[in-house]
Amino acid sequence: MSPVVVLKVHRFVRMVRVVMGRDGHRGDEGDRRQQEDEGPRVASSGSRHGLRVVPRWTGVKASSGRAGSGGAPAGPWLPGPGRSVTVECRERFAGQGISPLPDALEGAPCSPGPPPMSEAYEGSEKRYWNERIRGKDRYTAIGRRSLPETINRHRKVSLYGVIDAALEAVGLDLAGARVLDAGCGTGVYSEHYGASGAQVAGVDLSLEGLRATRRHGVPGAFAVASLSRLPFGDRRFDLTHVFSVLYHVVDDGEWRASLAELSRVTRPGGVLLMRIEWVESGSRVSEHVKHRPKDDYLGILTGEEGFSLAGVHPFRDVVPLQPAFALAHRVLPTTVSEGIATLVERFDLLGENRDQKVVAFRKG
Repeated sequence: MSPVVVLKVHRFVRMVRVVMGRDGHRGDEGDRRQQEDEGPRVASSGSRHGLRVVPRWTGVKASSGRAGSGGAPAGPWLPGPGRSVTVECRERFAGQGISPLPDALEGAPCSPGPPPMSEAYEGSEKRYWNERIRGKDRYTAIGRRSLPETINRHRKVSLYGVIDAALEAVGLDLAGARVLDAGCGTGVYSEHYGASGAQVAGVDLSLEGLRATRRHGVPGAFAVASLSRLPFGDRRFDLTHVFSVLYHVVDDGEWRASLAELSRVTRPGGVLLMRIEWVESGSRVSEHVKHRPKDDYLGILTGEEGFSLAGVHPFRDVVPLQPAFALAHRVLPTTVSEGIATLVERFDLLGENRDQKVVAFRKG
């Protein structure tokens, strides 16, 4: 080991002792501002007709499959390999020169949608998330930027089991099901759904996120779109998945419109599966994070949008001694810090997230 590495390791050990003495028992929820590090983003696009970035669907893998649970129409609803079609609701964008939807995606007329947001707000959101993702590995880009990739990967992949258990509890079979990954980011969850036999569509505000999804060969069709203006006909999906996204929609009007859109594209009997804050009171945590009380979600989804609460599932993604792992990642060579980080994965050291839950709603 070179003298430089020895010096850095020695310095790291000394700094860890200081950190451990001060806040060694603080989990990664100890500083709630760090939630700004989480999640793929479909925060709020909504420029004029949502077309500032024209959403083009590029089929990475076509799949016709059988209908998902509950009998959604089967058929080649994803574009085939090499095909690229502009997908927008025909009724909403009539006269705008937008190509029609594939037949299997049209459905009932689209809702008119909310008024467009200011270009300044939209531009700042897109810049923020594109910069967040650009040049990062696919797990750190949507995780804790201060932690090694190994830990960020384990924190995301460990949620696959929670997702499967939640869907099993509501009787939804992923084989052939139509799944929307709303806020797909770099495709970490889309990849899981595709591997389980689902037909996956994903939208995200970040073009950089979708580029990463393509680079990793995630099966499905993906487009830049705002969560408050989804480019689908009504009642299209057996499962609408939205993880670590809605608390990044800090504008209350956009947040409410996003819930309405998620409801609109979910078929009757379908499931809305969310990773959201599940707390009694809300707070504005940072410029890009706003927590809302669980009663706000329940009031809108069960009171106005026709859902019933189908399950609340705890999960573990809190990293023990996070300041120490973050410090190692900052001051040590990458190979050394990643090696230390494998301890979290090898011994499955994650703790329960007390502020968030995976919550399932069923559409009436």
